Amino acid sequence: MVYVPPLYPTDIPSQTDFEIVYDDIDMYYAKYHNNYNHEVRAIMTEIGVLPKGNYASVRARLDDFEARIIVLEG
Repeated sequence: MVYVPPLYPTDIPSQTDFEIVYDDIDMYYAKYHNNYNHEVRAIMTEIGVLPKGNYASVRARLDDFEARIIVLEG
């Protein structure tokens, strides 16, 4: 199987990029998988493309912003 890298964080996949699973053996699993894909896409849409910006991580970016706010308020 060839590795296919994820589209995110450089792009937000469309709903058609997620495979809809039809499972004749275990309908619960297929429903869970499809719902999980919807939730993941909602999270990616909310935080946007490349949320870490030029920082090493999103956490580093938020920490820097918080430090700057503290300096401005002080």
